[in-house]
Amino acid sequence: MSSQHAAGPVERVRLLTESDTADIEEGPTRSLYCEDAGDLAFIDMYGNTVSGYTVAALSYHPLRIKRLLSGTTVNAVWGLW
Repeated sequence: MSSQHAAGPVERVRLLTESDTADIEEGPTRSLYCEDAGDLAFIDMYGNTVSGYTVAALSYHPLRIKRLLSGTTVNAVWGLW
């Protein structure tokens, strides 16, 4: 059984592509995994634009985002559902 609100392990993982116009096809993420250090720019699941969210390399973030924006400086951001 699939659920975006499940507390268990993730069911899907996908490398995200930056876009200033298109939402993530699978819907809001459950969390993110960032391979590199840098800043994230995104739109959260409520439509708020966030920029300058600093992350460390090899880190997980419980962020529900619906779009990864082009201002992101992290080279590899993975969406987890």
